[in-house]
Amino acid sequence: MNTRTLDLTFAALLVATFITWFLGEQGAHGPMTAAVLLGLAGIKGWWVADEFMGLRHAALHWRMIILLWLILVVAAIGIGLTIAAGMVIAD
Repeated sequence: MNTRTLDLTFAALLVATFITWFLGEQGAHGPMTAAVLLGLAGIKGWWVADEFMGLRHAALHWRMIILLWLILVVAAIGIGLTIAAGMVIAD
């Protein structure tokens, strides 16, 4: 495993985590913020699976199973947030 790639991935994970922390500290809210946070969570999950779990070197079908799982989880959370926001607005 290439340590440079791991280091760069770790640095990117730190930057993505800082962005989510910063948005939370600033009190950012709304659908665009939620979309950014969910997108970053999905990307971070993919990076962790691909680099640190070693899926980059696994068969393509294993990588796609994990990627599809991440997409489904992020989409389900996004749909749930959208429905919940619609219920709050409708009340």
